[in-house]
Amino acid sequence: MTKGRCTWCDEVVDGARMGTHLKKHLDMTITPNAGRGAAAGRGAAAKGAAAKGKGKGRGKKAGTSGDTQEEAEAAPPPPPNRDAFVLKIVDSDDHDYWMFVRAHVRAKLSDLDEMLREVWAGCCPDHESYFRIRGAIYEDEDEDEDEDEDEDDLLAIVRKGGQYGYRPRPLSSYLRNVVRHKDKIWYFFDSTNTTELEITVYATASSSKMDAPIGMLARNEDPEFECSSCKAENASKVCGKCIGERNPLYCNGCLHEHPCGDGHALPVENTPRLGVCPYEGLSDKERRAKREKDARASMSPISLDGVDVRSLVAQFLGVGRR
Repeated sequence: MTKGRCTWCDEVVDGARMGTHLKKHLDMTITPNAGRGAAAGRGAAAKGAAAKGKGKGRGKKAGTSGDTQEEAEAAPPPPPNRDAFVLKIVDSDDHDYWMFVRAHVRAKLSDLDEMLREVWAGCCPDHESYFRIRGAIYEDEDEDEDEDEDEDDLLAIVRKGGQYGYRPRPLSSYLRNVVRHKDKIWYFFDSTNTTELEITVYATASSSKMDAPIGMLARNEDPEFECSSCKAENASKVCGKCIGERNPLYCNGCLHEHPCGDGHALPVENTPRLGVCPYEGLSDKERRAKREKDARASMSPISLDGVDVRSLVAQFLGVGRR
């Protein structure tokens, strides 16, 4: 795994050691090895994964990872003082793209979907996305609301590993009701050029100092790619037309000599959707700047027309009077 930056201390740590590093900052318990039961589950998942092949993006068959269709059972309550999950998320095809997030047990799958779209898959808001958790499909409640069970509907259900007549469950489901402490779940984005993510419940943790249902803990650093042509500069553009066919990465200077020109060029961004769709999320630099700005704002006195509102409230409540 590549190196990544911890959002707590800004230290750059190898991805394989990031989970252990986060224990310095979080009150968390790393999920222990699940033993034979987990091995059996991984075996079932491996059979499904083998069917999808190793294609990157284009032509990938969606929904083939995970267990066979079965009813998802309610998750057990977390240990005492553990009201959050630490999730390790990696791109199924390229583990250089990874992140750790902390999600409150009362967060919804829709919150996680929104975060993944913002950070990695935020190219086209109309792209379909769904989760597969122990055989059950969770997706937008409106997607299949008015569909008939015709041939196209049947194909869509089979593609996701379901059965005829099966209906997906809502993204409004709470994590605490659908996720177990040792789960590995799958997330699929875009049914045409599918990005598949593996999400592992890495640990349970306290939600102390969380100001949102889901928060970023660490993420891989921006990748650097060599220009396919000159080999001397870092690539800044990727040809979307050449993805999967030949070397598609170019610096700005060499892009003009590329046979496809710049009509299909997309910027190199920190996302497994590289070269598939335009990226509209914040860059890592912009994200850090926003986090620092928000931190400064939270420490500043609240004022209105030069009047310190906090001071007025304290006076009104009699704070500091003897």
